[in-house]
Amino acid sequence: MKILIVDDEPLARKRMLGHLQDAAMAEFNLEIVGEASNGEEGLAMALQHRPDVILLDIRMPGLDGLQVARHLSSMGESPSVIFTTAYDEYAMAAFDAQAIGYLLKPVRQQKLIDSLRRASQLSDKQITAVEVQDLVQKRDRFCLNKRGQLTMIPLGHIRYFMADQKYVSLFIFQDGAWKEEIIDDTLKELENEFSSSFLRVHRNALVAKKFVEKLTRDDEGHYHVHIKDLAKAISVSRRQVKEVKNLLKK
Repeated sequence: MKILIVDDEPLARKRMLGHLQDAAMAEFNLEIVGEASNGEEGLAMALQHRPDVILLDIRMPGLDGLQVARHLSSMGESPSVIFTTAYDEYAMAAFDAQAIGYLLKPVRQQKLIDSLRRASQLSDKQITAVEVQDLVQKRDRFCLNKRGQLTMIPLGHIRYFMADQKYVSLFIFQDGAWKEEIIDDTLKELENEFSSSFLRVHRNALVAKKFVEKLTRDDEGHYHVHIKDLAKAISVSRRQVKEVKNLLKK
């Protein structure tokens, strides 16, 4: 069982490492593949080492533990995630009885052993189901993995998402130029997660509400939405025209 420890507190990582290296852990045949001191480092190490289990602190500056797990899920990775935190108010809010593991600090070794046993018994299908059901934290940025190099794009920088056959791209406007990046999410997943910030205007497009400038209608009766700094307009389906009009009234 390959283990990755992600925690911004050095003493917490040391304590966890001590538990894992104890003789009581012999049944798992553990391999510690790394320690990360923040969420971005942890995400990069998870993609590099492909651990079976991540011991993941929830509250960290920058990319927190819930967002790390959400990124892994959206990128098609499905390690068992055992969350650790000093704040028990997260337990009932974020997870139910099917959660893989939730450990309060200071972590007790027997509780850790129980969680590792559970993780070792879950199939990939079960792990994925738990992730989808339990991770309620919305992402505030997108993580792009290009040949092992991670790039973070803040959600607020994205102007629109566009689907083209089996691919979905996000579009940002930066330094006077448009940039396109392909992501693994479907438009339906994006719509469900970011409905407060993005509006479905067509079966193949979601637009950032804050960048919508106007709605126009051409001579043939087709509607188009105009995005800030975008030269071309994006088609709007008839069923979504009312939603765009309502947005512009706000």
